[in-house]
Amino acid sequence: MFPKRTNRIVATLASAIIVGMFPTAGTAQPSWELRGTNAPTPRAVTAMVYDSCRGVTVLYAGMNDAAVPPTQSRDTWEWNGINWSLRSTDGPPGGRLTGLAFDPGRCVTVLFGGNDTVGENYLRETWEWDGVMWTQKCQNCLPTQRHQPGIAYNSARQRIVIFGGWSGGSLLNDVWEWDGMVWTQVATTGGPTPRTGVGMAYDPSRDRIVVFGGRLVPVLCGTMSNETWELDMSVSPAVWTLVTTPNAPSSREGLQMVYNPNDSSMLLFGGSDGCSHAFAGTWVFDGVTWQQATVAGPTARHLYAMAFDELRDEFVLFGGLTTWNRSSLDPAEYSSETWSYGEMDADGDGVPDDEDDCPDSDLDPEIVIDGCDTGVENQLLDDGCTMADLVMQCAEDAVNHGAFVRCVSHLTNLWKCQGFINGGEKGAIVGCAGQSSFP
Repeated sequence: MFPKRTNRIVATLASAIIVGMFPTAGTAQPSWELRGTNAPTPRAVTAMVYDSCRGVTVLYAGMNDAAVPPTQSRDTWEWNGINWSLRSTDGPPGGRLTGLAFDPGRCVTVLFGGNDTVGENYLRETWEWDGVMWTQKCQNCLPTQRHQPGIAYNSARQRIVIFGGWSGGSLLNDVWEWDGMVWTQVATTGGPTPRTGVGMAYDPSRDRIVVFGGRLVPVLCGTMSNETWELDMSVSPAVWTLVTTPNAPSSREGLQMVYNPNDSSMLLFGGSDGCSHAFAGTWVFDGVTWQQATVAGPTARHLYAMAFDELRDEFVLFGGLTTWNRSSLDPAEYSSETWSYGEMDADGDGVPDDEDDCPDSDLDPEIVIDGCDTGVENQLLDDGCTMADLVMQCAEDAVNHGAFVRCVSHLTNLWKCQGFINGGEKGAIVGCAGQSSFP
């Protein structure tokens, strides 16, 4: 379990800072990791958002027209950081290209628009998912029908905001907000031309809605954008500003852009030129400039879903179209892959693997020695080792039982002197060590 290190325990504890119970956040370079079991079927044009009230990522519907027969689903799935679980098979009729956002004030996932399961029937329905069931809130009311709008939750105004989309023959550039009861159109000055398939997210650190890219004409293989726009809704009318951004990604649609609360940036992945080419690549926008991250990740794709898991401090990406030449209508290839983007942490203690001296930590809440529960909190050190890890290191290094007990006694003396445990807890740990059969 542990590498052999000369005087490792003494050296570690001499400078140790115990950071309490796990998890905690690290500072390593983020990377992509292929994840997931029990995944939904391959699909694209799905929607996904993180539910901060329940600590799960919610995925809704999607389609796969390469399947035989073609499928367009109305199912609801949830990702708990390890596995997918199917929660419902009878969701709203807008099974693809819907707008989906989470309202933490009311603890509901809000869905607007999309296409139903019969052809190109654009919808204007509003639904909410509370973790148990979908409830229709508004049918055939404002805003006008559309699919693939930009959508985000504005925490300063406590409203769901949508922008633009495709209404079936024309593109839109209007802005609306949902307060849980009614939709209200937001008056704006300036702003992007009509478009669909944008990346859109809210930056609470600057109180701005950020919009990137999108399709500018309502035809396949049409003109795309690589503009970055910001919407200031703190004033009335709300003000759009075109941001001059060096090194911006190329023009694209079918992408997702998600806010990263760790550094107040936006993460963007992939997208397509709207015709014959899908993009790979991870991009970061810090509010001033774009920069492409030098990190391997998912293959090129667009029309996937992505969200930020606040509990596990990582982005989650699912599915998408990995190939589709719209100019020749070649068969599409759909993905059922789940990817996470964050600091690699194999044991889940919150310390990145490249900073973790114990990458396979004992994360039991209490220190247990050979079946003897000490009742003492198993605290985490800043090097990624827990107290239980160091007790086991004593067992692995000791030449006999007496040497093991002496090592544990030395450990607990240091912990007591540093104020991490009291005398009673020291006695409990040493007592269990004495009763054990280690080594």
